[in-house]
Amino acid sequence: MARRRRRRSRFRLVPVLWLLLLVNTGFGVVFSSVTAVRKVRVVGAREYDRQRLETILDALREVPCARVDRPAIETAVLAEGDVAKASLERNPFGRATLRVTYRRAVAELEGHPGMLLSTDGVLFAGRYVSAGLPKVRLPEVALEPNAALAGLWEPRRVAELCRRAAEFGPVQKAVLDVDSTGRLCLNMGSGAQIVFGSSEQLDEKFDEVHRILQTHPNLLEDGFGVNVTAPGKSVLTPPSNQKKP
Repeated sequence: MARRRRRRSRFRLVPVLWLLLLVNTGFGVVFSSVTAVRKVRVVGAREYDRQRLETILDALREVPCARVDRPAIETAVLAEGDVAKASLERNPFGRATLRVTYRRAVAELEGHPGMLLSTDGVLFAGRYVSAGLPKVRLPEVALEPNAALAGLWEPRRVAELCRRAAEFGPVQKAVLDVDSTGRLCLNMGSGAQIVFGSSEQLDEKFDEVHRILQTHPNLLEDGFGVNVTAPGKSVLTPPSNQKKP
């Protein structure tokens, strides 16, 4: 009987040994330099940012797959204000892919060179500033951290207005005024003004301006003011009667 017990115990031990061997081999492969990243592909990088990204990615060289600190790499990439998203993918075969998504600026903050407003209403310090962006003029109190939460201004809607401002003509010299109550007034380079009032019903207000321009196509070029605070009850103002920005 004793011999039979020892034989069965030996057979039971074999699968355990195989399991330990596989686990040991797996750990060896994952933590081995054989799995180290040798080639990194960067997707979506802007030319001016490539050198910075290359410096960050140098930390991946010769590091085994399991020891790559992905969150740290992604955080370092996101440290640049222009970057909205960063995602690092790697495999145990020596390859990795970094995908970078940048914010798209729709306006520059007046009085704060390089401070940009993105399409999703985020203020960020950008390294690249397009010469064709309109300006946004905010009261100083609006730049306080809790200003947006308090309802002083709505960044997303302001960004939407800036994005669509080109529908009314060149915006190189256009300035969007946001006063302390959140009232919006778009000052075009021609001297014309479009008063939107609050950021509510922006689509209806844009439609109203387009309807007016269909009847008076040169209105803004001639410097007239258009007040669409109340859609359907718009008011036109001659150039001489407008309030200067």
